[in-house]
Amino acid sequence: MAAFVALVFIDAGPMAKSQSTDVAVNLPDAPFPSLPQTSSSNSTPAATSQSDSQAPPAPSPAPPLTPEEQRKKAQQQLEQQEHQRVMAVMATFNTTANNEAVPLSAGQKYQLFFKSATDPWPFLLAAVLAGINQADNSFPEYGQGAQGYGKRLGASYTDYFVGNFFGNAVLASAFREDPRYFLK
Repeated sequence: MAAFVALVFIDAGPMAKSQSTDVAVNLPDAPFPSLPQTSSSNSTPAATSQSDSQAPPAPSPAPPLTPEEQRKKAQQQLEQQEHQRVMAVMATFNTTANNEAVPLSAGQKYQLFFKSATDPWPFLLAAVLAGINQADNSFPEYGQGAQGYGKRLGASYTDYFVGNFFGNAVLASAFREDPRYFLK
């Protein structure tokens, strides 16, 4: 029986490797745009003009948005992101799958920070971390009991709040960066 199992693993190994290699080779990371066919240098002018007439016209770029239109569109996208949750509990406001997202204004970055900082999820997470730190007696100067737990809870939430404030609002506004994570 052991010889049979060994034979199956030996035979399946190269097949599994070749299948995973084929899949990796044949699938692109992202769709490629269709590029117009270029004619070879030895083609006749008639053939070139015929292939040009069959090529679809290039899409015209969208006109640039005015600052007010851009702000309104960013606000709509931000409102959609404020409803994103993982397993209906964990807030994922700083994540977007829209690769064409309009940049946020400084005020919208602060709005996104405030929404994520006042959501129930960070409070729940801070409470769990405070409980773990209480059980481990981390930072013994806080003490034990309700008073020690309260101090740990405050410290844990304050750590989250300050990191989120500087990372997603202050520094993102100062360096004109988008604080959102763009999914591929």
